[in-house]
Amino acid sequence: DNPDALCDYDSILAIFHNDHNIVEKPSHITADIARLGSDKAVIMVWAGWTVLEVLTFAKSRITDIQNAINALQSKYNIPKRYVVADEDGVGGGLIDNLRIKGFVNNSKAAGKENYVNLQSQCCYKLAEKINSSELYIQASLSDKHQEEITEELEQLKSYDSDKDGKIKILPKEKVKEFIGRSPDFRDALMMRAYFDVHKPNLITSI
Repeated sequence: DNPDALCDYDSILAIFHNDHNIVEKPSHITADIARLGSDKAVIMVWAGWTVLEVLTFAKSRITDIQNAINALQSKYNIPKRYVVADEDGVGGGLIDNLRIKGFVNNSKAAGKENYVNLQSQCCYKLAEKINSSELYIQASLSDKHQEEITEELEQLKSYDSDKDGKIKILPKEKVKEFIGRSPDFRDALMMRAYFDVHKPNLITSI
């Protein structure tokens, strides 16, 4: 009922059952990085907007995450250019070592859209996919993790959008206050939108 909410509750719950939207070929990997238990580390394998596999690490070293991403790339035959990880904080070293895409939350939004930063732009794109029933989490998840994902996606909300004309989402610090933890699942889901807003420039021969 919150007027700032970007997704309705039923649409959020449906992400675990939208099996009409399956794409067979694995296409992307997203990773929200944590180190030594400061937050969870979450890695997701995608086929289009279907989540095929989810790995979580309560405590992990950067080398553990690197090895996991390498293994998933080999398992699903996903090129480095279709792998993105959170570059803020400890993720920078991992980006350099793996030579994959880096996601910087406060970087400039792609294109000419009026978002305050890339994170806000991608969260709005994620909300759009949820509301149109295009996101499907096919991966096997515990009840606890499904509850956490639902709770985190309920915090997709607009925030102070009228103050300077820029479109913003509820900051992560506020989300942490409301749910008592970092929204690591939401961030791994949100980063899938990076590949939608950063369309590659294809060069065609004449």
